[in-house]
Amino acid sequence: MFYTFRQNNSGGCWDIDQHVSHIVVIEAESLDLALDTAEAIGIYFDGVDNERDCPCCGDRWSRWPEVTKKLVVYGQPIEDYFLDRCTRSDHIITVHFNNHIKKYQHVDGKFCIDEI
Repeated sequence: MFYTFRQNNSGGCWDIDQHVSHIVVIEAESLDLALDTAEAIGIYFDGVDNERDCPCCGDRWSRWPEVTKKLVVYGQPIEDYFLDRCTRSDHIITVHFNNHIKKYQHVDGKFCIDEI
């Protein structure tokens, strides 16, 4: 299964690094394993309660991801999502498969995939 975590722009900034981006998809056998992976890579929950996130903007991450059988974002294959809905060149989707990471992004009008 694929568990999609969408980052809220809490406090007017994004948390972006090697493991985390605007949207993070984790392939896992269960929600518990997906949540464990999410926390291991730097996703955190209850950010407002823990004073990490802006109370007016809300929590950066929710512990209730979208769950799908296929790798999709907002119901579309990632490539289609970028072509149809995402016009920002700095928008990144990070996918954590069992043994590797792929980052999807538009760069200079071209769709790019980086494997880590």
